[in-house]
Amino acid sequence: MVWLLISLIFLSIFLRIYCSPLDVLIVSTPFVGHSFRVLSIGEELARKGHNVTFMSLDNWVNMRNKAIERGMSYLSAGRHDAEEGEWREFVLKRIELSAQSPFTLLADFKLLTESRKLLSFDAIVEFLIRQDLKQWDVIVTEKELLQSVPCIAKSQGIPVVTVTSYYSYNTESPPWPFPSYQSGHSENLTFKGRFLSFLVTVGHRFLHAVSLKRIISGSSTTERLCSDNFKYPIESGWEVPLLVSTVLGLEYPRVLSPMTHYVGPLLSRHLLNASLEFNSHLWKWLETKSNKSVIYISMGSLVSISTDLAHAFIDGIKDTNYSVVWSLSDLNKNVIPNVVKLHPEKYHISSWIPQLALLQHSSIFLAILHGGANGVHEALYHGVPGILIPFVNDQFDWSVRVEDAGVGIQLLPHQVTSSSIKESIQRIESTDEYHKKASLLSVLMRRAGGTNEAVELIEFYATYGYDHLIPAPIKYKWNWMAYYNIDVYAIISCFVLTSMWIFKKCCCKCCCWSMNKKLKQS
Repeated sequence: MVWLLISLIFLSIFLRIYCSPLDVLIVSTPFVGHSFRVLSIGEELARKGHNVTFMSLDNWVNMRNKAIERGMSYLSAGRHDAEEGEWREFVLKRIELSAQSPFTLLADFKLLTESRKLLSFDAIVEFLIRQDLKQWDVIVTEKELLQSVPCIAKSQGIPVVTVTSYYSYNTESPPWPFPSYQSGHSENLTFKGRFLSFLVTVGHRFLHAVSLKRIISGSSTTERLCSDNFKYPIESGWEVPLLVSTVLGLEYPRVLSPMTHYVGPLLSRHLLNASLEFNSHLWKWLETKSNKSVIYISMGSLVSISTDLAHAFIDGIKDTNYSVVWSLSDLNKNVIPNVVKLHPEKYHISSWIPQLALLQHSSIFLAILHGGANGVHEALYHGVPGILIPFVNDQFDWSVRVEDAGVGIQLLPHQVTSSSIKESIQRIESTDEYHKKASLLSVLMRRAGGTNEAVELIEFYATYGYDHLIPAPIKYKWNWMAYYNIDVYAIISCFVLTSMWIFKKCCCKCCCWSMNKKLKQS
């Protein structure tokens, strides 16, 4: 009895030390697309019993409600000064730049610099600087805030884990043989493609090194903290852990940095388990459809759909046997042709569709999407191939990857016509390969772990830290000459060239001496 009591005491102490809940702070920008991943992680952390605080700005998205309904407490960093219309206008300007050329890097960086208020990074950083971060065990943030949050946290000794949907351009991977981020090129690179991929990589890295301090950190206090604590600008995955919501099969092969982890799609457990039955009208409409007979369309909430684009979708699908579920914001409903309103049995249009629940319905044949990471992950997680129409940023990158993986077709905006939509549908319809490959990728995504894997890594880094995992070149802040060993190569090259020059001189002298000797003898 005594031994049992002692064992129980030791067990309770062990559980108290090693299984006590963590206090986690999640720092997010106030935009749905970016916050979706960290909200899903926070939801899973809360479900496992951790104390999670979600910090963001208050704006039209209502992050407070989104955090609270997922079991987190909410900490407001203030009011976001920008209105929804201003943000929409900013996105449309970036879309216009991308339409001109995917290589308009300088113009895009200039636009980002001019739109600091809209991005809201400064307000979040200034609020975070005033906080006593030691009340939390670990901070989780988006990679977009990478150049600020880790610097502030490390100055107070708090570990930070960053989250992103892509392994971006400022990594140590070479710019070949695979296309660089946002180059818009397929993996089957020609000489021109490899050359342009190289230029985009060099351009991105140059702008990252020169401009990122001014564009993202902004605050002189933050810049000082970064310079004191990191090899600034911070290399994600090398100096702080980086969780990437992708999988091999969709991601190109590359050398991974020590603290980079592919965790698969970061999807909300609550939304994954949600039933369509609560949306009775949509549920009843889908139940009348046969297996793989419905096409889902969503261009996101920010893209303004033109009348031509709407007609291209409708005219491209009307001669097929497929019905359509269309997620269309109220802003775009005036572009819908009358034919849609006359055939409610074939078209279901709503300003809000429970996308994750819909995509797992047996009636869904394919999805026509704008190529955002969230939509691509959700479709492929459920084995649904896609037709992707990218407009801006990483949408080009995801569209190319989906096509390379054989799980969808990319159509650039200027290529979208009724005939191109119809031909793309027929291509996916004519062979089983797209659905087979999408099913295989779905298995990879489910096995990657998703939010559960992300939470386990956050628990690990919160418990054990990661300073011991930082490689020497980063830890000791080597400059680029030391990192790439250029000084050593230069010395060796000088030694070799000097040796060759001495050898040549010796040979010449020997030859001259030999010839002179022969001449004297003759």
